[in-house]
Amino acid sequence: MALDGAGKVTFAHCLEAIANNGRIVSYGTTTGMDAALPIGKLLGRNATVYGIALWYNSDYQSSLETLRDLVIPAVAQGKLQPTIDELVDLEGLSRALVKIENRAVTGKIVLVP
Repeated sequence: MALDGAGKVTFAHCLEAIANNGRIVSYGTTTGMDAALPIGKLLGRNATVYGIALWYNSDYQSSLETLRDLVIPAVAQGKLQPTIDELVDLEGLSRALVKIENRAVTGKIVLVP
């Protein structure tokens, strides 16, 4: 499964990243809304694409409650731990962006101003 919060620039990369019978969940368009959809690759992977807009989702309130009641407490208790690849300051931001662009990141890069 690939989670795509960026859209135009990242959608094709998500399609490359998933295995056969994989899924892409598109939930954001920070790089643009007009992503190319390579139909041949989609069919060849037997992939499923889901689009989610929380503000239109009838379960939005329930999702917020789950976040408040389960997810945030689990993070606070250390039961859920995001993978942090690197902490960078503003001087290291350009290098970190290149690292992201080169897909050389495992987890998140955290900017510490």
